[in-house]
Amino acid sequence: MLDVHQRNGLSVVANGIGGKGPIVEGNPSLGRTVDVIPARGINTLTRISLESSADDLTSIEPMMEYLNQDTSINSGVFANFWAQNLIDTINRTEYLSALYATTSLRYSNLFTGSVGEKLGVVSKMILKNEERSVNKDVFFLDMGGYDGHGLSKEILQGNLPVLNHGLTAFYREMTYQNMLDKITFVVMSEFGR
Repeated sequence: MLDVHQRNGLSVVANGIGGKGPIVEGNPSLGRTVDVIPARGINTLTRISLESSADDLTSIEPMMEYLNQDTSINSGVFANFWAQNLIDTINRTEYLSALYATTSLRYSNLFTGSVGEKLGVVSKMILKNEERSVNKDVFFLDMGGYDGHGLSKEILQGNLPVLNHGLTAFYREMTYQNMLDKITFVVMSEFGR
């Protein structure tokens, strides 16, 4: 779907919440990547710096920029790709983190559980689609735990309430935000891996 929209000139983004599924990757020749966002929100880079006195990006960022600065003619295409990809990823993460942090949900207290947390992230991203200059988003969410070779009653009794709780929170939020008529859900089940 996104490939067709992109070829028709629309700004599209593929998002994997808590992971990335091949279904949202699309045609590699189009150059679109998948933004993978953790289920609990966007992580910014924090590492113990080279000077063990700090634990934030600002203390290590100058070293990272130095290591990934413009490469020389002898560096090769892979070095150039790596350096640019790292810089692009850091910039994209900082941008999305700022947007995410400034977005409030009316029913934020309802987005609990494995599915609810992921749908809370989706809700925030949907509410910021104009600021992200996105015409069409696809969000991929995965809920494991159904591989029961027969889906026993106990498995379904454990999983379906979690799924229902997350979907209920998302439905209430999107209804409140007047966005429900702009969303299409596609639920897929994969059996027999």
